[in-house]
Amino acid sequence: MTKIYESYPATGVILINLFNAIIALLGALILLPYGVHVSLLYLVYVLYLEFQIMWGGCVNCFYYGKMCFCGKGVCAAKLFKKGDAKKFSQKQITWLTLLPTFMIVILPIVCGAILLAIEFDWILLAAIVAIGILGFPAQGITHGWGCGHCKQRELGCPAEKLFQKK
Repeated sequence: MTKIYESYPATGVILINLFNAIIALLGALILLPYGVHVSLLYLVYVLYLEFQIMWGGCVNCFYYGKMCFCGKGVCAAKLFKKGDAKKFSQKQITWLTLLPTFMIVILPIVCGAILLAIEFDWILLAAIVAIGILGFPAQGITHGWGCGHCKQRELGCPAEKLFQKK
């Protein structure tokens, strides 16, 4: 039986956040040939989404004020007022809802592919492949670990309903 965490271990949370930071930095590096301002806008977009997730979801989550698998529950409690726990499971999530988050990976891949079409570069290709792997299959594995130990999943999670097609 999988252990459900009331509070996730700090090591796992640190690794998840390091993993996410690597994805964001890789994306910014891929976009750098378009200009520093483009890379900075991309990083602002990533941060904006982090705040949106905390404001729109974490405030209503079981882990509000607690250490969830990505640490946002603790951060949300420092930034936003607690919401209504019933609202979390009532929220509807679709693939379209997740598109802004997917854009963190899709945007650098598309922009990097355009750069490759203009002038081939092995390092750029490696960065594109790396962000593609980290952003999709590897991200699924990390979320699988997080969701597998999640108390909110037991209470009702719209993301689990989407991914498990419930």
